[in-house]
Amino acid sequence: MVLVNKKVLYKWHKYLGLTLGLILFILGFSGTIITYRDELLPVLYSDLMQVRPQEHRANLRDQIESARTYLKGQDFTHLYTAETDDTSSLIFFRPEGALLPHLLAIDPYTSEVRGTMPLIKNIFGVMIYVHANLLLGKVGSWIVGIMGLLLTGFFITGLIIWWPHENHFLLKIRTLPKSGLRGLHRGLGLFLGLPLVFSALTGFILAFDLMEKFGPSKPKEIVQIQTCNYEDQIKSLDLLSDEQKKNLVSIHFCSPKNGFMKLSSGLHERSGHDGYIRLIVDPKTQTVVQKFDTTVDPETWSMNAITIFPMHSGAYFGGIGRILSFACGIALSILYLTGIYPTLKKRLLKKDR
Repeated sequence: MVLVNKKVLYKWHKYLGLTLGLILFILGFSGTIITYRDELLPVLYSDLMQVRPQEHRANLRDQIESARTYLKGQDFTHLYTAETDDTSSLIFFRPEGALLPHLLAIDPYTSEVRGTMPLIKNIFGVMIYVHANLLLGKVGSWIVGIMGLLLTGFFITGLIIWWPHENHFLLKIRTLPKSGLRGLHRGLGLFLGLPLVFSALTGFILAFDLMEKFGPSKPKEIVQIQTCNYEDQIKSLDLLSDEQKKNLVSIHFCSPKNGFMKLSSGLHERSGHDGYIRLIVDPKTQTVVQKFDTTVDPETWSMNAITIFPMHSGAYFGGIGRILSFACGIALSILYLTGIYPTLKKRLLKKDR
């Protein structure tokens, strides 16, 4: 009975791997590329991203004015400040008809525009979208989440199929190096299976936003449909304190879907990973309509941001976690290749015969 079940499991394991495994390969490959994107982005795109640190940063208004002049009045969607002292700040804008946003890099010390780049030409930007939703929007993120459950199923079925009879566990471990690609496939699944499952399940939680739906309730950000102009948005920056300007993380400018701005500042540095203050601002009235402060109300801080996403990326566990995350991305890609190659080779041999 056990043998029959293993045969059935093997068929499911094999044919699902042949059909849907390509998506897992793409997710593993893209995850590998973006693991160290913050370190590699300034290196690969040094003309845009690398700047010379100076004692004082330029006024935020001057930076925005410089970018707006360069873009000849083009509206922005977001501004993200540089977390490190030797990299550019980034302003995102979307030209009419563009599939993905474009980014403008600006020197935070001199307000000099370093240049622009379509995100489609930025390997890290494209891979982030591919990894998050396969470039298919919300439907793509659901597919990615389901792939997390499928990967968990691959690990369980693969473990059952491989598990030795009686007390031959160590013997089967020793035979792995002698089994060629099959041994590599089984070895990767055996030794990196649990980290892969952990990554898959956290990815599933992120894709379906389960922490926000079933986790601690938190206040919702107010949204209001209205039009706002550029001058009012610039004036709204005065609502930030000197400390908030110093540790500014991002600005979400008005959009057709939301006439309010979001001004986010880290508590201790130019990062929101350890908590933040976010102001929801009405540019028309120059008033703060909502404020989130994680020092006052920790539940205003997204559980996805402080737990699930860092766990998924490995950052939650420091340098070792990121190395393991990088290894899991490579392993997932190799698992697909080592799984599909023997099957295709066997079919070609049968065809030749």
